[in-house]
Amino acid sequence: MADCETYIEKTIASTIQSNNPFDTAAIAKTNQQNQTTIKLPCLTAAQKEAIDLQAAMWCYMGNHPFTMFESEFGRQFLKTLNPAYKPPSRKLLAGRLLDSAQSIVKKHTEELIAAMPNINISSDESSNVKSTRICNISVHSESGSLHYLSEDIGAKQMNAVNNADWLRTHLLNLSNHNPSRINSIATDTCSIMFSMWEELESYDDFKHCLFIPCGSHGLQLLIKDVLQLPAFSNIVNQAQILVKAF
Repeated sequence: MADCETYIEKTIASTIQSNNPFDTAAIAKTNQQNQTTIKLPCLTAAQKEAIDLQAAMWCYMGNHPFTMFESEFGRQFLKTLNPAYKPPSRKLLAGRLLDSAQSIVKKHTEELIAAMPNINISSDESSNVKSTRICNISVHSESGSLHYLSEDIGAKQMNAVNNADWLRTHLLNLSNHNPSRINSIATDTCSIMFSMWEELESYDDFKHCLFIPCGSHGLQLLIKDVLQLPAFSNIVNQAQILVKAF
């Protein structure tokens, strides 16, 4: 073997290669083993959508303005929690997210009402910021009042008969056409509401209902009358001037 030139060349080459400090293949393998992977924060589309909806619910249920996430302090807070998350814009909160949240809350409310053996409702008429006439229905529950309906009644004359017909139609839908579940109906104390009770009682499916005059509405009317007395009206008028100024 000592006289074999081929053996000697291969042996020398193998020895040099195994002891070569500049062996690029070995260095690359070592670096690959010691390398630390840097994980950049990221969110999938589904995760982003879910967090956006939670942010929207925070805005709506907390009665915050749609611009709440445009605050620099708020953005910094959310960035600290998750640098990959970009909060929803005002336009998104006033549009698609509002529709999604409304659908979720509506479905949850309907499920709660469907599980109630007895349904106690309150109904009243109000006006929105455009002075449009709105009729409302809310349902009393163990967790508080649940808003069920607000409907623009337009130019419809809401006398006792029309009021009774409007309310009966919605109560049948509310109770899934099982009016025996309607336990009580609370309204304000005006003469039209008293007449409406009589109209509803004329229907066989609502004879069992308890009709409850709204105490808070009566107190509001009482306070209104008190504040119109000369001893108080002058002070109230001065306070109104200040309020209107702002």
